Amino acid sequence: MENKDIYNNIDDFLNKLPKNFSILEEQIDVETQIEYFDFVQKNRLKKFNAKDITNLFLQLDANESSEEEKKIALISLASIEDVKAFRILEEFQKTASEELKNWATLALQESRILIENFLLEEESTPVFISSGMGGKGNKLRYFVAGYLENNQTFNKGLKKLIEEEFKFHFNEQESEIEEFIFNEEFILLTVLIPIKVNVKILLETTIKSCKALGIQLNEHFLVTNVKKIGIEEIRKMMKKNKDTDELSNF
Repeated sequence: MENKDIYNNIDDFLNKLPKNFSILEEQIDVETQIEYFDFVQKNRLKKFNAKDITNLFLQLDANESSEEEKKIALISLASIEDVKAFRILEEFQKTASEELKNWATLALQESRILIENFLLEEESTPVFISSGMGGKGNKLRYFVAGYLENNQTFNKGLKKLIEEEFKFHFNEQESEIEEFIFNEEFILLTVLIPIKVNVKILLETTIKSCKALGIQLNEHFLVTNVKKIGIEEIRKMMKKNKDTDELSNF
């Protein structure tokens, strides 16, 4: 049974995307992203401007500043419509400690969007899109896993045909296959897909094309943009998909 409400909501969101959206390119786990934006909501309590940049820089740069004080400086600098604030974040991100590296990256992305919007004199609110696997340009990165029906195995000829079909259909949609792996059980792909391309339809079309060539790919493909998934977890999720007769798991 397909969850049509989810797909309809996604399509509705994508159709309403403004022109000035930005995708986080770096791969940062979702828990860290949630922690960052929760921290922003709780701690960005005042409006900062160019006059505050020097003090915030000193707070960020000082060895005696606590980790929380540095985080406050990061989110505060990210809220200032001034290139100086962006340059400070840019330099800090290059040498940030492991504990603050991802926070600095998120703050830098926030600052970049704010500055671009200011310079372009855009009146609409910029949209910041992030996922655990990151993206590139206007594309989100996905991890995809699939398998053959009836416990068939991948021989050399099948591998070549499957790879050619995937590349053909993905290229048609301006999508990039970064990694294509066959193991004993599964096809494993890492792909970049434009945010406005319907991933479900793209996979359905590719699988249908493979079936027309006699390649019995199972329709239960696993798709996620949260993280790459290990083989044992893939097995469990594929079994769940079979039991519930779902087409795919996003």
